[in-house]
Amino acid sequence: MTGVDEGTTTITSTSQGVTGTLALTVRDNASLAWALPLSTESVNAGIAIGADGTIYIASMRRLYALSSGGGILWTRDTQGSVMSTPAIGDDGTVYFGTTQSGGLTALWANGSTRWELPEVGGTVASPAIGEDGTIYVATLDGHLFAVSPQGGIQWSYENAGGFNFSSPAIASDGTIYVGGEQDNRLHAINPDGSPQWTFETGGWVRSSPAIGTDGTVYFGSTDSLFYAVNPDGTERWSVPVNKPVQSSPAIAPNGTVYVGAAGLFAIDPGGSILWNYLPSIAVTVTPALGAGGTIYVASGGTYLTSAVYALEPGGSPVWEYPTGEYFYGSPAIGLDGTVLAVSGQRDGTVYAITETMPSNGGFEGAPWPKVRGDRKNTGRAGG
Repeated sequence: MTGVDEGTTTITSTSQGVTGTLALTVRDNASLAWALPLSTESVNAGIAIGADGTIYIASMRRLYALSSGGGILWTRDTQGSVMSTPAIGDDGTVYFGTTQSGGLTALWANGSTRWELPEVGGTVASPAIGEDGTIYVATLDGHLFAVSPQGGIQWSYENAGGFNFSSPAIASDGTIYVGGEQDNRLHAINPDGSPQWTFETGGWVRSSPAIGTDGTVYFGSTDSLFYAVNPDGTERWSVPVNKPVQSSPAIAPNGTVYVGAAGLFAIDPGGSILWNYLPSIAVTVTPALGAGGTIYVASGGTYLTSAVYALEPGGSPVWEYPTGEYFYGSPAIGLDGTVLAVSGQRDGTVYAITETMPSNGGFEGAPWPKVRGDRKNTGRAGG
C-alpha cells in the first residue's frame, strides 16, 4: 500500500450519496509506483505488453502506448468503440478490433496504420495470433475470420448462434477454440477453417478458452459451470462455480487452474476445488500468475470491494490495493515485475504497483499464465 501504515485501517468512500466503510489489514508488501488517468471514457479491455516493455491499452475510442514508467508515447483515435484487448505480433504489429465500422486494425509499433479491414465487421473479442502470423478474430455477426499478416482474409467460419466476448485460443496443433453465444457451445475449428467438433453447455460461452500442456481446453459458461474438455471434444470434468462465468482461466505450471466467478477459484487438474477467495464478490477478469506463484487478480463487486489483490498459491492474501473502481480488463505483469491494472470506470486509471519483495518478473513455465496466454495476448499455446 502507499501512504497507509501497516496494520488495520478503515477506508471510507461515498458514491451517489451513499457512504460506506471497509476495514482491511494492510501489509507493507506493495506500493503504488504510478497512476495515470487515461480519459473520461470507460476502459473495457485489458493490457498488452510489447517485447520492449511498451504497455498498450485501449479506452472506448482511443488506443494508448505507454512507457514502463507511465509516460504516454503515443495515442491513436479509433474508428469505433474498442472492447477487445490488443494483441501484438512477433514483429511488433498491434492488432485490435472495434464494435463498429473499423473492423480489425493493424498498427505499426509507432502507432501508424499498417492496414484496416472493416470487411470483418464489429467485434468485442480479442484477436489471436497463430505461429505463422495468421490473425484470428471472432465477430458479432457470427463469423471467425482468419486474416493474413498483410490484411487479407484467408477464410471464415460461420456460427449461426453468433460469437460475442469469447476470444479464440490456438492449440499447438493449430486447432482454434472459441465460445459461441446463443448456441451455448465451444467450437473447435481446424486450421483450414473446417469444423472439427462442438461441445454443448447449458449457457452462453463468453469465457475465452485456455489450453493446458496436455491439450485440455478450460473455459466457463453462463450456466455457472467451469469445464475441462479433452482435445477430442469429450468432457473431462465440470464443476459448479456459483455464478455465470465471464472470466477466462489462467493455468499454473503444476496444472492448477484459476478462474473468476463467485470470487476466485483454484481448481486442481482433476477437477477438485482447492479454494475459493472472496466468494461474495463477482470476479469477471482473468488472474495473472507471477513467477513465485503469486496470483494477481482485480475485482469489481461494489465500490468498497473493488481492488487489486495478490494471493499466495494456497489462497492466502499477500496484499490488496483498493481503488473504488470496477475492473473490466485483466491485470498484467510488466517486464520489470510491476503489476499493472486499469480501472473500467470514469477516467480509466492505469495503476502500476510494485512489491517490496518482487517475485513476479516472469512466468516460470506456466502454460497459460494470464488472459490471452502471454504478455502479447497472442491467445496461442506456447506463446
